[in-house]
Amino acid sequence: MAPSNVAFLCLLGGGAAASVAPRAARPVAVGSAYPARELCSRCGLCDTPFIGHVAQACAFLGDGMARIDAAEALAHGRARRLDEEDELYFGVHTELSGVRMREPLAGAAWTGVVSAIAIEALESGLVDAVIAVGARAEDGPARMEPRPQLCRTAAQIRACAGVKPVLANSLELLDAVRADASIRSLLFVGVGCQVQALRAVEAHLGLDALYVLGTNCADNVRSSGALRRFMSAVSTSPDTAIGFEFMQDYAVHVKHVPGPADTAAQGVPHAPADSARAALYERVPVFSLPQSGLKDVIADSCTSCFDYSNALADLVVGYMAAPLRHGERMTESTQYVVVRNARGAALLDGIRPRARFTALSSNGDRRPFVPGIVEQDLEGLLGDSPPQLWAMPRWLGTLLARLLSRLGPSGVEFAKSSIDYHLLRNLVRVRVTEGEVRAAAAIPAHARAVEAAYGTLADELVARYRALRAARPELSRRPPPMRREAE
Repeated sequence: MAPSNVAFLCLLGGGAAASVAPRAARPVAVGSAYPARELCSRCGLCDTPFIGHVAQACAFLGDGMARIDAAEALAHGRARRLDEEDELYFGVHTELSGVRMREPLAGAAWTGVVSAIAIEALESGLVDAVIAVGARAEDGPARMEPRPQLCRTAAQIRACAGVKPVLANSLELLDAVRADASIRSLLFVGVGCQVQALRAVEAHLGLDALYVLGTNCADNVRSSGALRRFMSAVSTSPDTAIGFEFMQDYAVHVKHVPGPADTAAQGVPHAPADSARAALYERVPVFSLPQSGLKDVIADSCTSCFDYSNALADLVVGYMAAPLRHGERMTESTQYVVVRNARGAALLDGIRPRARFTALSSNGDRRPFVPGIVEQDLEGLLGDSPPQLWAMPRWLGTLLARLLSRLGPSGVEFAKSSIDYHLLRNLVRVRVTEGEVRAAAAIPAHARAVEAAYGTLADELVARYRALRAARPELSRRPPPMRREAE
């Protein structure tokens, strides 16, 4: 039986985990390449002795994310129902609904749903500690750069509020968890590739209970340097930016904190604020992003990923399926939650009295929009077109974004369009760059189902880019591997 299955059976059997000996090995040395090389997502597993499990745990080695197919049933008690569209897209679930906190949490990217769940789990005694992602600095652009934290107080969790859009090595803290006898129950907050690795080693942590709070994830920035390049290309005031997100209105919402100088004077337009020190927002239509400044920003692991929905988490918080009113700030907007099992329900129940829940809506038809977006993105990933130096003026990009917001998919249908786009793009990329044998082993069933729904689109794109690479061998040159950096 594979080690990952042993881990799940220990969890579901209720407490045998402490008797399982870990397969320890020497962590990757500073400066050395990670086992998954350029596909590494820097989840942190290989920064610990748990690297001994990497062949079975890593989402980008061997069978990769195809392990999700069997792992879902072990984690949640049943497999995903691929013939039910909501389960096909969002994974195993017992509840899918909109949510926002009645009293928003200061410093949160949205209203603080994730932070509130973590704080309640800790303060109620459900867990002894929380692994979350803090920031390298309290102010300025470094606030978006990740520093994983093992939180033992509500104040430490609050300090982790806000999205960090860069690869984070959160699993490096597992060694500290295993060494601390006072931690009998743990809440892990993380993204799909981290959660898959965590599930593979959870039996070796010596815990009585593990709760996993996941977030949706797509297209993380590969490094702090890439983040700075991205912000310089996107924002008119990169030095005051403290967060951003690609939102449902076809715009990047860049969050700024005004400094001594007037941020609006630096080009942040019409940004409402609750007070002199409240966050300002800059909205940049995606059609106005200069492609020359976006090259090599997204991690290769993210363009090889098939787990946007975070299939193995107990509870998932995201935003793509939620409504977004025109002009609404992220700190005012609704998110959505996916409850997968009893552990997820227990986490969410802790905040129900302080949260507002709503039914999700779905409008429009995603299918006419997806192929064009996939083709455009693949040209940047696999093609030979030079980077686009010119982008739409913001006023024109804003008009187009508003038009698509009215005519295009919205709500749950918008989320499904985003999932379709990412799955199809990544499936084609893996088939072209890794080959059909590797793709057949590593692509999960739900991604194959989405591929089939679009007929011959993926096959045609694979054939196009294989032919291009045969004629232009230099396009097949592999990027350098991810290496462990000094802290």
